[in-house]
Amino acid sequence: MQFVDSTWLTAHLADGSAIAVDCRVPQEYAGGHIPDAINAYPYGPATRSTPQGQAEFRAFVVDYLTELGITGTETLVFYAATNDTTDARGLWTAEFAGYEAAALLSGGLHGWTAAGNALSTEPSRRAPVAFTPQWNEGTYATADDVAARIGRPGTVLLDVRSEDEHTGSAAGRYVGVNPRLGRVPGSVWIEWTELRAPDGSYKSPEEIRAILATHGVTPEQEVVTYCQGGGRAAHSYAALKSAGFDQVRHYVGSFGDYSQRDDLPIEK
Repeated sequence: MQFVDSTWLTAHLADGSAIAVDCRVPQEYAGGHIPDAINAYPYGPATRSTPQGQAEFRAFVVDYLTELGITGTETLVFYAATNDTTDARGLWTAEFAGYEAAALLSGGLHGWTAAGNALSTEPSRRAPVAFTPQWNEGTYATADDVAARIGRPGTVLLDVRSEDEHTGSAAGRYVGVNPRLGRVPGSVWIEWTELRAPDGSYKSPEEIRAILATHGVTPEQEVVTYCQGGGRAAHSYAALKSAGFDQVRHYVGSFGDYSQRDDLPIEK
């Protein structure tokens, strides 16, 4: 996983070897975006760990990447307002589908404008190109994958939600959404914002490794990130990858999916 800056992106948009992917909602895109960027919000229906849910999610991924019009020679550069949850989700989606030439724009749109670059309000679109995935299963986790890793030596289940969500006291926020509150047993808690710098970019690899190490999380371990719906966990996935963690899985359905399974354990 890599970051590119606005100078790199400007040059490679000009020669056609990059596709800028604006991961914000359409209203934000319409208010001003990187010239020639296409708008592709990387979320579909809530992902469930049922056969039907998994099939629907993979179909969404294929459709999402098809709409980007990739010929196979371009680098996909995902961005949001800053380095946020949506651009990280876009990056993870590409990596899960096996498209390795993907990056994040360092600093996001704020970094782009801070460097003196202009914005456009003219929408841009590429002709769809059928995308054939080469699924990278090592980046992906389901509820059953998570349950199988509870208590497994060398594996960390990383809960990156708020403290109230982690302890199971966030009833007001998720009443009627999650049938059960709490966390996956044995989870390590590090809120996703701990890995962000004050300007909304990622902290340095050294800082990220130091924060994780204080919680006993080290690069030789396998780490599975989860949150509520797969946004914050995607950000943490990207943060760990940038810090040299090679064995990172993103539980895309996250606790919103896990809590639906009465057969799986939860602790508070």
